[in-house]
Amino acid sequence: MKKKVLGVAIVAAIVLVSGWNVSQNKSEAILSDVTLANVEALAQTESGKSAYITYHFPCYGGYAGGQSGNHTATSVLSPTGVGGSYHSHSCSSCGNY
Repeated sequence: MKKKVLGVAIVAAIVLVSGWNVSQNKSEAILSDVTLANVEALAQTESGKSAYITYHFPCYGGYAGGQSGNHTATSVLSPTGVGGSYHSHSCSSCGNY
């Protein structure tokens, strides 16, 4: 009987200490207005507009698998802020390639 009471007391103590530890570690990261302004400024280009990098891929046509001469294009947001405007299309010819 004493072993059961001792076991229950040990388990209760472990649960109590664990619960206290979890409650102490609940902290939120608070960012200042200056930090948020810096993050916002880094996310934009100097002109304040988004810049894109465009990738062109050749299209292949028919069962022969040869290049059709057309391209598909997709644009992604430039991580450095250097690039052009958004440009995207399916298999067609364009003046940008």
